[in-house]
Amino acid sequence: MAWSKGQSGNPKGRAAEKPFADALRMEIKATGSNQKQLRVIARKLLEKAADGDMQAISCVADRLDGKPLQQMEVATDAQPFAVIPQQLDSAAEWEAAQKPRTRPETDKAKH
Repeated sequence: MAWSKGQSGNPKGRAAEKPFADALRMEIKATGSNQKQLRVIARKLLEKAADGDMQAISCVADRLDGKPLQQMEVATDAQPFAVIPQQLDSAAEWEAAQKPRTRPETDKAKH
């Protein structure tokens, strides 16, 4: 589908936030300048991490250092190739160049 000039490729805009995250943000905002509840939660998280709770340790590490990047490895045996355009001297040469290309027989045997 092609879009007209000036038409957004995402007409509905950015996707809505997750409901739990929205509710949490509203509750945090409701505390106003009193951050006492948040400090209590942070203290309990640190206590759990100090007691060896792996989930709490992971949460603290992620908040302080950021989540580790996930490495993704993709392996393929396909060989890249390039089509180099050539100058055509006649309409017949152009028509011949428009025919679909096929792989050589040696490549087909691998698949």
